[in-house]
Amino acid sequence: MKKIISFNNLEITNDKTCFIVAEIGVNHNRDLSLAKKLVKEAAKCGANAVKFQTWKTDNIAVESVSMASYQRENLGCDMSQYEMLKELELPYEWHNELKELAEHEGMVFFSTMEDRESVDFLLKDLKIPMIKVGSGDLTNYPLLKYTAKFGIPMILSTGMASLGDIDKAIKIVQDAGNEQIILLQCTTQYPAPYDSINLNAILTLKNAFNTLVGLSDHSEGVECSLAAIALGAKYIEKHFTIDKRGFRKTPAFQNFV
Repeated sequence: MKKIISFNNLEITNDKTCFIVAEIGVNHNRDLSLAKKLVKEAAKCGANAVKFQTWKTDNIAVESVSMASYQRENLGCDMSQYEMLKELELPYEWHNELKELAEHEGMVFFSTMEDRESVDFLLKDLKIPMIKVGSGDLTNYPLLKYTAKFGIPMILSTGMASLGDIDKAIKIVQDAGNEQIILLQCTTQYPAPYDSINLNAILTLKNAFNTLVGLSDHSEGVECSLAAIALGAKYIEKHFTIDKRGFRKTPAFQNFV
């Protein structure tokens, strides 16, 4: 049976080529000029879309929570999760400018929501055509239900989730009247070792839930993404940057270099 996700006069289907998303995420380092440069580089590489991450730190973190171990290891410093997230918030007022640039470059602009306030901003004010739900919010059922009611395509990452968790999330979205779902296999390590990717999960997701499937690829290189496409992935989301040293240039990290 043909499965179709429709938005902006575009389609992601099981009989077309894979939809490629350049995941800028937080690699803009809260620098608008860098964010714009990343958008332009993604367009040069032929990406279909660029994705950012949108949140208000006060809504998702308390000041006493430490960074994750991989964050401390990768950054070579220790600060609170709150401090790090605050430094990497993408200001609301930048979103429209980046959206216009992405669309001018022929790409879809969208973002990962992290809280209800960001959902309202992204869908009511910015009117993005699709939205990403990160692995950490797959079991945030009130937020899933609220987001699903807008009726736009929802990309659900499944890192750390059981099949039961995924099944419940899908039912919540569908019960809210939204059938436009893409499930992503995801390993929540950064970077993710090859032996942790478990690409066979793509087949499991496709067979168990009869949805379009894809990969949120946290591995280094392109091999896992290519293999995922061979297994039937119709959506690939890949983090990218143009300078791995740039993250430490932000004010929060200057004292730790």
